[in-house]
Amino acid sequence: MNHLDPKALGYANAIIVMLEAGIDDSASYREPINGVFCHLYGHVTKNNQRALDRYKKSAPLSKAAAQAPELPRVFEHIVPMAVIFQELQKLQTKDGRANTSKDSDLSSGTDISNATDISNAEERLNAARVIELIGRLYHVRQVTKAEDDKLRAAGLRYRMPEGYYQPHHPLYLDVEARHKWVGIEAALCMSGLNEKAAL
Repeated sequence: MNHLDPKALGYANAIIVMLEAGIDDSASYREPINGVFCHLYGHVTKNNQRALDRYKKSAPLSKAAAQAPELPRVFEHIVPMAVIFQELQKLQTKDGRANTSKDSDLSSGTDISNATDISNAEERLNAARVIELIGRLYHVRQVTKAEDDKLRAAGLRYRMPEGYYQPHHPLYLDVEARHKWVGIEAALCMSGLNEKAAL
């Protein structure tokens, strides 16, 4: 995992710009989020380009998918992209408070000789937070079609179960909450999240 990868930082800053511009279409964030993930975990080609399609072929399996390799598989985000986007929005709101304070200082005529340094420091901090959040929430698993159907039937295609947001619930902030809720288990040989594929 490389939190300082230049391209991961670039994609993170692109996400920040989109958030600050008020773009609220979660689908628009899919590509830069994928970009952060690929460069953060080294899922890239020899030319340092994203290789998500290649990673999908060797991504971790569910127990059911591993036991029945002949069955069709679905590339499943353990935490839905829509939820990752919502968490990025929350992060942007928190960071926005600091930005508002900075803008206030600039408009009041305060000495801003170090404003560039301050701005750059805040940008690095924001990008680091974006990368940390995506690294924590972006996990994938290949599941069977039947398991994917279970998620849909439970109403969890694009959201987490309520327990994920409840501090005293066993599933509180558990990235595996959706899968645990419907009984999807990780294959023993690939139980670690975000294992690197051999690219």
